[in-house]
Amino acid sequence: MQRRCVIISAYNNSTIRASIALRENDFILCADGRYALAVKEGVKPDLLIGDFDSMAAPASPDCELIRLPVHKDDTDTMACVRYAIGRGFSEIAIVGGMGGRFDHSIASIQTLAYAQSHGADAVLADGDTTVFFVADAARTVARIPGRKLSVFSYTETCTGVTLRGVEYPLTDAVLTQNFPIGVSNEFTADFAEISVQSGVLLIVLSADN
Repeated sequence: MQRRCVIISAYNNSTIRASIALRENDFILCADGRYALAVKEGVKPDLLIGDFDSMAAPASPDCELIRLPVHKDDTDTMACVRYAIGRGFSEIAIVGGMGGRFDHSIASIQTLAYAQSHGADAVLADGDTTVFFVADAARTVARIPGRKLSVFSYTETCTGVTLRGVEYPLTDAVLTQNFPIGVSNEFTADFAEISVQSGVLLIVLSADN
């Protein structure tokens, strides 16, 4: 089985294992200060990447370390995603990224979009929120108890949008960036079917707290 790259990002709402089910062969990549979180939770990193502007670099990390310049265009998480794509990982999970400043949450979603646009099956997971994209394709999404399903148009327009297995289904609909018709749907079956003929859908599974 091909390994998945799990990127431990900043601004975590929850623990690593509460956000994602780790696999035995995952490649664990920590962004900057998240190395300390991984060690605290007993998750062994394979690689640490960061500019260490928020914490000092570990004196003797139990993994490889790549130091980035402080002044750069990429966030530490984006640098991790670039590394993962360069290493050929086709499945990427970003843990965290949505528990801090609002601008950083947007940056995390754009980083997720970058991974998706470069051919990776990517997901952003932080506690009781999971985010991913569906682009010109169909996908089946398993119901998670207590989670609502929201579907947004990430591109200017998404056409041929169909939702099944939900309280508010759609058939061959058009979604646009400036109208949130797909927010806060409910599962009516164990699986929801989502498809889009043209465009990129942003899918959010979030707890109804």
